[in-house]
Amino acid sequence: MNFSDWFSLTSAAEDGFVSVADGCVRSGLYEHGLITVPGQNLAAKTLMPWAWLIGTDVVALTITWSGDLFFWSPKYEAVFFLDVQRGQSTFVDRNVDYFFNDFLVADEIRNKVLRSGEFNSVNGLADELEYGQCYIQEPWARHGGGSNAGYGKGDIYVYFCLVSREVEIDLLSDRRG
Repeated sequence: MNFSDWFSLTSAAEDGFVSVADGCVRSGLYEHGLITVPGQNLAAKTLMPWAWLIGTDVVALTITWSGDLFFWSPKYEAVFFLDVQRGQSTFVDRNVDYFFNDFLVADEIRNKVLRSGEFNSVNGLADELEYGQCYIQEPWARHGGGSNAGYGKGDIYVYFCLVSREVEIDLLSDRRG
């Protein structure tokens, strides 16, 4: 099984693709928004708020329905997962092909990391996502949101700007005091 066997393109973006061993993954919205493969414009825009934490040379690979990010770091030659509410990145693998064709399609990853069951529930109750949007937990996880929190649809870039700024302020205040 590979990425294209598990993920269907719901809405294509006009500006890009990610190269993998068996071809290309087009930028766009997959599985009605379970993940977004950002095109060049969305990728560049959404990474800007996180440059202070993950650097300026990273490449956005996918954005989850709940606004988390998988990215490639040329500096470390690796794929990482960024939990945006915590401002923490976690190593995934050193191979982009593996990330798309093995990691993302694994049942455990789809269920526990992408939280496909929760996505299906939220997606069934809310307006469907459009390219460049994610569902935002209300209240945010860092503000006490949990399993009973609701979700609203919002712009990925605006969400990243707001959360990134708050995470940066929190980390700076932790260092000072």
